[in-house]
Amino acid sequence: MKIWHSDYQLIPTGAASSGGKIPFRKGSLLRIDFDDGLVGYSDLCPYAAFGDAPLEVQLSNLQNEKYSKILKRSLFCAHQDAEARKKSESLYSEPRIKSHFLITDLMNFDLNRIPVLQGQRYTEFKVKMGKSIMLETEMLRALIEKLGSGSKTRIDFNNQMSQSSFYDWMDSNADWLRPSVEFIEDPFTYSVVDWADVYQKYGVPLAIDFFDEDKVTDLSSANVIVIKPALQDQHKILENLGDHKADIVFTHYMDFPLGQMFAFSSAQTFSKNSKLKLLSCGLQHQEVYESFQFQDLIKNDGPYVVPPTGIGLGFDEALERQEWRSLA
Repeated sequence: MKIWHSDYQLIPTGAASSGGKIPFRKGSLLRIDFDDGLVGYSDLCPYAAFGDAPLEVQLSNLQNEKYSKILKRSLFCAHQDAEARKKSESLYSEPRIKSHFLITDLMNFDLNRIPVLQGQRYTEFKVKMGKSIMLETEMLRALIEKLGSGSKTRIDFNNQMSQSSFYDWMDSNADWLRPSVEFIEDPFTYSVVDWADVYQKYGVPLAIDFFDEDKVTDLSSANVIVIKPALQDQHKILENLGDHKADIVFTHYMDFPLGQMFAFSSAQTFSKNSKLKLLSCGLQHQEVYESFQFQDLIKNDGPYVVPPTGIGLGFDEALERQEWRSLA
């Protein structure tokens, strides 16, 4: 197997996560020449805020065949892309997958955009919280008051609250919050007993994200499972679910467009093959990063992704124009 890489930087337009603004994210596009003669492309975009080793370490580990979870998924993606390219087929098909609208920086979000976005058919609004909970809660309430009928919020705390502080927050806000919330994501570290207690007490569905499917195998207290194909093996997660009928959401890793579209393709495959309910996903980049060529090749029809043309994951001409360096 021969590996080529093309490094890049993603420049955030605001806070890329509830962890605060970062100057840029470093990643690499990968071109993998597999031993069977296939050639495929993928993305490698580690996220230090969530525990990934830096890009330089990842590339060194890739060279030395010390595969982290994100490297394994990059190789898997590249092989899927390679198989499709050999057949001159696209990895995209039906059905169309709806996405929520992502609000990463609630305190600086213009609430007057809500009616416009609803006019574009967005009906779920995902809000990242956890930096300044009191101020954010006031802003969240103002946002909810702007929502029309049929719209829901999704709140993501990224495990930044303690169990006790989350209970206090829910006790203070549950009455006005509950009717408008579709689910709350990662309020505090997942616990089968404690999460079941939250649902029983407040009746608000909880979603789990950023878990290791090899270690967290009992998902019975999660109402919603968020799958990031850049990091997680959806087949392993579905095996762990067993008879538990959780709803499913696919999201990208706020990574390069190639990684975003791998998540989109994975969601389409799931939708066609699984009996579990696929909710609106998080598959649009929605102003997280400054625009650039690859991102501009992904279009949208309101909340629906319109994938790039080409074979495999697409982006054919743009990939050909990249400057590739051999990973010796």
